[in-house]
Amino acid sequence: VYLLNSPFTFQSMEKHSAYCALLRLGMHVPETVLVPYKHPVENSRWAYTSAKYNQPFDLDSIAQELGYPMFMKPFDGGGWRGVSRITSQADLHKAYDESGEMLMHLQQSIDGYDVFARALTIGPESMVMKFQPDEPMHNRYAVSHDFLTPQTGAEALSIAQTVNAFFRWEFNSCEMLVKDGVVYPIDYANACPD
Repeated sequence: VYLLNSPFTFQSMEKHSAYCALLRLGMHVPETVLVPYKHPVENSRWAYTSAKYNQPFDLDSIAQELGYPMFMKPFDGGGWRGVSRITSQADLHKAYDESGEMLMHLQQSIDGYDVFARALTIGPESMVMKFQPDEPMHNRYAVSHDFLTPQTGAEALSIAQTVNAFFRWEFNSCEMLVKDGVVYPIDYANACPD
């Protein structure tokens, strides 16, 4: 199991490097843990890595430390593929069993958040929008001005631009939850935003 304050390397558009970078940049990332594969990938390129890092671990104790509810999310997800809200030990084991050959993160939930915001960046332009993930795709972005205070809106925009500059990303969407004026980045690696 890899806690995010451990050394990391940059790779393609996987999520772990983004979480590590955000933490090192001083951002309020919810506690996030990378757990080994349920079924390691059968690929000779990954044999060394799998043998070294896919060690036995106690999923239940990790979950207990993070606390319920939490989210299980793919290491290299997109479009909400494989994302599960975990509210119990039974949910945890079901989601992990179903993850198969996907490498997964467990992430602490920010329950009772005030707003879900998403910053879309194309080149140097960024816009922070109110995001409604439970709506159908065409209704997810709400036309809403002033849904964040000026200070929180400036922070959300600054975080998105900082992350994109850090990784030299030209096209990205950055998800964040805002609770009591604190911006919590939850996913900042979406090279092909919907």
